[in-house]
Amino acid sequence: MPPKKPIRLVFNLTPSGIHDAAWKLQDDAATLSTDVDQLVQNAITAESGKLDAVFMPDDYGSLRLDDPPRRPWRALDPTVVFSAIAVATEHIGLIQTINGVYGTPYQVARSVASLDHLSRGRAGWNVITSTNAHALDALGLGAIDPRTEKYERAEEFLSIVHGLWDSLPQAAIVADPDTHAYVDLGRARPVDQRGKHFSSRGILQVPPYGGNKPVIVLAGASQASKELGARWADVLFTAHRTVESARRFTEDARTLVEQRGRSRDDVVVLPGVLPMLGSTEAEAHALKRELDERLDVDLLLEALAARLGVGVSSLDLAKPLPYGDIEIERAAPYESQLRANIVQEALDKDLTTHDVLLNNITGGHRVVVGTPEQLADDFERWVDSDAADGFAFNVETNPRGINAMVEGLVPELQKRGRFRTEYDGTTLRDNLGVGAGTRHSTT
Repeated sequence: MPPKKPIRLVFNLTPSGIHDAAWKLQDDAATLSTDVDQLVQNAITAESGKLDAVFMPDDYGSLRLDDPPRRPWRALDPTVVFSAIAVATEHIGLIQTINGVYGTPYQVARSVASLDHLSRGRAGWNVITSTNAHALDALGLGAIDPRTEKYERAEEFLSIVHGLWDSLPQAAIVADPDTHAYVDLGRARPVDQRGKHFSSRGILQVPPYGGNKPVIVLAGASQASKELGARWADVLFTAHRTVESARRFTEDARTLVEQRGRSRDDVVVLPGVLPMLGSTEAEAHALKRELDERLDVDLLLEALAARLGVGVSSLDLAKPLPYGDIEIERAAPYESQLRANIVQEALDKDLTTHDVLLNNITGGHRVVVGTPEQLADDFERWVDSDAADGFAFNVETNPRGINAMVEGLVPELQKRGRFRTEYDGTTLRDNLGVGAGTRHSTT
């Protein structure tokens, strides 16, 4: 039998952990959002477990005037944090989140390329296309149509960034003292793109590290977002709660990638998940219970009702979800997928609304509670069913969660031959097993 494929693991680096009540169990909670030392240490711990990469979500305007945060928020610029992590680590990938709908392509191209050099080829760019009103207000920008315009903008943004990454090949830097030439512009590939939303003319002053481009990560469930990913992405982040829906998404994504003239293996698919680990199943459930008991249930109930598109009054914690009131097809693509996943999981597991509530504290990603052996079984089932190549995982609290993953789950996966015991190479592309990033098609 051929060997089973390795399981990829990328760690969501958050100040306190993803659980809404995580900060309530931690010392110095008021400084968690700016505790760069802890973020660096978490990345060092992740590297000790040979994880593929760490990534940091980001969102401009996190401190909203109408809805102040009820937990530590994403305060620090991921690029700056990853600069600190880059010099403290040697192998783990560093995936920074930057919006690809607004901003300046040139500045993004330079920032990500600079991190790629600083980290010796370990940089990735998680391209988000969110157009939240509070972020636009904070940036002083006007409204952007989320249905169509944002994908037009993202397409132009990515095209310019990739053009800039190609604009100064290493071969153009001749450094010839005899001819007094340092750069041979005849070997450069200047960008001159004039789009509807973005434009750029010139040469990026940062050559590609090792001749390769940084890794591109995209997320999304709509057809437009999947097509954008098929053209540009090396990694797809996604949210699925059942193997069946994840398998359909992965097959669809790989088919679209193939239609763009790329190999099906050019893209790594990583659903999100929150593993909550204990040395015993009872210990794992006790951990979840301890955190869940500190949640603001009323607030979560409002959020769940909004996600399902129903009124709060229709949700009875002791009863099943009001399935007849939940409209799935009429929702926007991303919300439609989340609703379908939540409903299907609730039906499959015969969950009460209270159960659903406490399993939806991670923005739609599933929660798996158990021992390292149980988590390994779950991860293998998803990967061996072609539903995923691995996972973009959260942890409930930091640093407990990342320690549990590295000390518990990773050794179990290594014992089964499903996870590396040493890094495969020196770059993020080596870690993930993706190509050089030179075959992106814009047709």
